[in-house]
Amino acid sequence: MITTGKDIDVFSISDNKIATLGFAGGLYKRELMNEHYVQLKLNYTRYFEFARGSYINYQNKRYTIREESLPEEKSIFEYIYTLKFEAIEMFFQDFVLFYTMQDLHEAQWELTGTPQQFLQIALICINDYFGLTEESDKWKMGVCPTMTPILISFDSQNTFDGLTEIAEKFGAEWWLDYENKTLNLGYYEHGEEIELERDAALTDIKRSNNNSADYCTRLFAFGSTRNIPTNYRATESGSLVDAIVQRRLRLPVSNGDFIDAFPNMKPNEIIHGVKKFDHIFPQRTGEITELRIDDTQKDANGNPWLVFYFKDSALNFNSDYILPGLTLSVTFGDNSWLSGRTFELKYHDSTQEFEIINNQDIPNLTIPNDLLKPRLGDNYVLFNFDISLVGNQYVGEAEQQLLEEATQWHQSVLEDNATYECPVNPVWAYHNELSMSLGQKVKLVSDILREGSRSSRVFGYQKSLETYDDTYTIGDKPRYSRLRTIDKSIETNREIADLQHVEAMRVANGALRNVRALNYLREALENSTVIEGGLILTTLIRLGHMQGAVWKENAGINGINRGENDVAIWSGGTLDQAINAANDPTLIEDIAQFVVTHLGKLIANEVYLRGKFESNKNGYRIVIDPVDRSLKLVGSDNSVLSKWSFGESGSILSLDYNNNNTRLLASGLESSHENRFTQVSYAGMSVSEFDESNKLIRGFQASIPSDNDILEVILRKLPKSDWGLKPSQLWLNNGKLDITPEESI
Repeated sequence: MITTGKDIDVFSISDNKIATLGFAGGLYKRELMNEHYVQLKLNYTRYFEFARGSYINYQNKRYTIREESLPEEKSIFEYIYTLKFEAIEMFFQDFVLFYTMQDLHEAQWELTGTPQQFLQIALICINDYFGLTEESDKWKMGVCPTMTPILISFDSQNTFDGLTEIAEKFGAEWWLDYENKTLNLGYYEHGEEIELERDAALTDIKRSNNNSADYCTRLFAFGSTRNIPTNYRATESGSLVDAIVQRRLRLPVSNGDFIDAFPNMKPNEIIHGVKKFDHIFPQRTGEITELRIDDTQKDANGNPWLVFYFKDSALNFNSDYILPGLTLSVTFGDNSWLSGRTFELKYHDSTQEFEIINNQDIPNLTIPNDLLKPRLGDNYVLFNFDISLVGNQYVGEAEQQLLEEATQWHQSVLEDNATYECPVNPVWAYHNELSMSLGQKVKLVSDILREGSRSSRVFGYQKSLETYDDTYTIGDKPRYSRLRTIDKSIETNREIADLQHVEAMRVANGALRNVRALNYLREALENSTVIEGGLILTTLIRLGHMQGAVWKENAGINGINRGENDVAIWSGGTLDQAINAANDPTLIEDIAQFVVTHLGKLIANEVYLRGKFESNKNGYRIVIDPVDRSLKLVGSDNSVLSKWSFGESGSILSLDYNNNNTRLLASGLESSHENRFTQVSYAGMSVSEFDESNKLIRGFQASIPSDNDILEVILRKLPKSDWGLKPSQLWLNNGKLDITPEESI
């Protein structure tokens, strides 16, 4: 065993201690979604192999050698070792993020899913790799936002990079909570803000990277190419003439072609930037006034195929309005069950109807269908047509919207989003016991910062193991873009429900749960909410809170009653988890913690009652009554068959059946039938029979009095003749105790 210090022990993969080292020259480094390790240095006189799997325990966490650590040979008798012990998440680089649902094991796969679905797949891979089979040992899902499902593709990526890809797509960050053993997704920050001033707490504040690539002081903003009239913005002298630009929505003429960071910029202050806002275009919000469904059609496989047609009485349309080379399309509004969805259309001049072309982008799911369908009154927006033929006000409205959103976006990119390397003053850190963890909120104070300060959080750090010679990386944003926002609208819930519907088709056991959740949402959206004074009439209430930028559902009330397991009230989970618990109360994972169904089923973790409890089935009752402090089993004839009561003197269990009564006390056992009694206790035992006047007829008593410790046996009314007695039976033979022989008849 190597011994070069006494600060920390090193163990082999077999848990044998192989070295005791010092902290001299060692460091502890961590950066969000990048690095996390403890590095130790030592000099030794001979070669020693620190193999993969060798580990240390530091700050209640295990750090393990992941890559072979070969020493530097300084001389024939001196080797310099630099040992890198990595945290458990760094081992995620060593195994593939397989698709493991439906009992598959695919390295190349894609999924349109929610953050929860992707994290669940990653957790299966993590627990499988580390051989964790017991539920108490497994890594589980922690903080995870409810967001719109998106498509992510994987091709033999390792799990570490796969998690980073997932985080990037959802505009979030992933991290491990070692104490609770959870995998989390969100924005990692915590604690009260700590103020760090340059030349006091910090020796320097160094800018470690530039602002984002979007940074500019002069922004040229453009909208979409949708619904742009053919004669839009005829070219004028000095205007932008690029053909692509001419087909896009532009800023209002009154504003000019660009937005400046501040007025009267000098040439060397101008940094050009271009941003396209493809969601902004001239649009008219229409309303479905007529709806027709053709259910006679079939698809290529002979399956029923619903075709939906609609009209808008306020719109005078013609197929000639459709722009050449483009397909007329529609996006449905927020009041529709198809909210946010886009479909191709075919316009029939003869009937003045729009035909919705069915969408099959999600395998095994055709939309529209009998659940996801348009309704009368739905709002919609058409595109890929010349909107100027419908009305001339829509272009100006879109240009103003473009100006407002572009101005807001420009202000956001002008903000300081660089990261800063901040070495601490070791003396100040020592006296103030400064040791910050990842995500700690901080406020940097220095004249080099805009307005003299900046609020942010710890994004990474490198700490000395033996001194306060530490450096913190401070920054609001990770190294990838966080432009995607969390969608908390009802659209998110619809898309999640759609994916659950698809999963129900694949997994029969989950069909009831998923379809029921989908129907709850559909029916609730179809109904109205009435508020009149103190009266509220509604269908579905889902309660939760904002956890950072994430909406987390925690409870709700559901007024829909269609079957025995329909959820009425739930808390401690989502609606889906409540349905899970109602379907199978024996489950312990992926369930709400409190559920009441419309037919009275109650599932809860703990119950505290301050009054009587009664359970009744076919007249037989179980009663817990705090008045007489008892638990009773009551028959259908209202007779008490068993009673367990307690008081200051202890507890008593009474059993009654057909005039047989037995009582179990702390001091012993009592049993009786008519006029016969039996008692057993620590003091002795007795069997007795009494007459109607309670006079002893015959009996037996055995005890050991505490004052003499001598066995006492008292017999009353013994037989005085051995005639007719059983073998080995006691009797009085002329006043003396005798016993019949075994051979007696």
